Amino acid sequence: MSQTENPARPAVRILRFDRVQRIAHWANAALFGILMATALPLYFGSLSTVVGRRHLVAEIHLWAGIALPVPIIGSLIGPWGARLRRDVRRIDLWTRDEIRWLRNLGSTTPMLDKYNPGQKLNAIFTAGAVVVMLATGSVMQWFGLFPLTWRTGATFVHDAVAFAVFVVVFTRP
Repeated sequence: MSQTENPARPAVRILRFDRVQRIAHWANAALFGILMATALPLYFGSLSTVVGRRHLVAEIHLWAGIALPVPIIGSLIGPWGARLRRDVRRIDLWTRDEIRWLRNLGSTTPMLDKYNPGQKLNAIFTAGAVVVMLATGSVMQWFGLFPLTWRTGATFVHDAVAFAVFVVVFTRP
């Protein structure tokens, strides 16, 4: 007997994400939004003149960037992060079907787990982008501690990864 034939049986709600995961997600989304909004006037001088107060925008960008890993780290530690730690292990596990899907550029249909291969790729890209942007942003902010070649490379990598983040965020279906 199916569930629709038995009205007395309550529908089962599947909890995909717990409260800790949702808070971490939305805190990171808000910080990413702040970083992207403040990056535009810092990168494009014409927008900087429209927005004004470049120093304030730069400070907001800096502190939002420093705060970016905090929600995830805070969500992973302690007993409240058990589900998030389990999901991180899930994202790290790739089945043969998922690898085949990746090699065929999405033309095959893999057996799906909680996350499809595209979601796993996005999570990996986002985590990597956070680490790279934090490292390169630190070199750019505290430039006196690093040689000129590092500063030049950090600026290039920071700009390139920022462009990639904008593309990923704004080209999602």
